[in-house]
Amino acid sequence: MPDPCGNCDNCEKAAAAADVAPEDLAELSPDDAADLPFPLQSPVTHTEWGPGVVMSYEDETVTVLFEAEGYKTLSMDLVLEKDLLQPLNQ
Repeated sequence: MPDPCGNCDNCEKAAAAADVAPEDLAELSPDDAADLPFPLQSPVTHTEWGPGVVMSYEDETVTVLFEAEGYKTLSMDLVLEKDLLQPLNQ
């Protein structure tokens, strides 16, 4: 999946879910990124839903945009406990 352009309906939906401006979706400081198990905009894969991109974190959840399934909001505790997401090497 390409980086967010900040101009299309997909970016607007992701920005609304993340409560940020569409053009700010890809902005994350290196310090913040280091603290996340899956950095924003990083490609991941799920055994059932396939490849996706991490779109946002809120409280104890992560929202991923899966190519075939669309947006899914997952509990970070379960993601980490059950290894539900794996980084995708590009």
